[in-house]
Amino acid sequence: MGLPLAGALALLAAGPLYAGWMNQRELGPVSGLGTGAVVPEGWRPLGEPAAVWEPGYRNERASRNGLAVTDGAPPVGLHLGYYREQFRHGSMIDWANTLAGREREAWHQRPAGRAEVAGLPAGQRMLIDGPGRDLVAWRWYWVGGHLTASKHEVKLREALQRLAGGRDDAALVVVYAEYRGEPGEVEPAMRRYAEAALPAALTRLREIWQE
Repeated sequence: MGLPLAGALALLAAGPLYAGWMNQRELGPVSGLGTGAVVPEGWRPLGEPAAVWEPGYRNERASRNGLAVTDGAPPVGLHLGYYREQFRHGSMIDWANTLAGREREAWHQRPAGRAEVAGLPAGQRMLIDGPGRDLVAWRWYWVGGHLTASKHEVKLREALQRLAGGRDDAALVVVYAEYRGEPGEVEPAMRRYAEAALPAALTRLREIWQE
């Protein structure tokens, strides 16, 4: 048996043991995400806590959420939810985690196409309705420096990172806005905000992951 083949077989055999050790590590709390709205140049925070919407995702190790406004545009929100040590603390991709929230029976969500933001992979466009509120939300998942709308890609990247000696850090990224008539009325503002705010937000996620 050649040395390269023997080494590969040894890595395969050690994989489950190594993954088990990775699951037991305690990496401590997540810090550095910040609080409140992410406010890019030309925007300002909206200080009305009642207007902030919370997605129905559980077990986030840290989160940041807030609304920002600019002249002539409706308020736009950004929710960042950071996950770490998911084997111990709970997974981001879980049947109970939806934008509407499994425990919020009065809220509903439905997929409504793709979210297009310049320079980013397409996100998933969702329409959400609840008591007296209608929202449009653009959702992405961030894992190991990669942004995707695919739950399957998230799970694959998490598994590969763990086996390669990395961490299973991941994050939920949601841009959202409330609308009164049609969702298309607020989406130009969402796109402007996403193009201005997401690059810095994604950089911050990478910095936390690499700390």
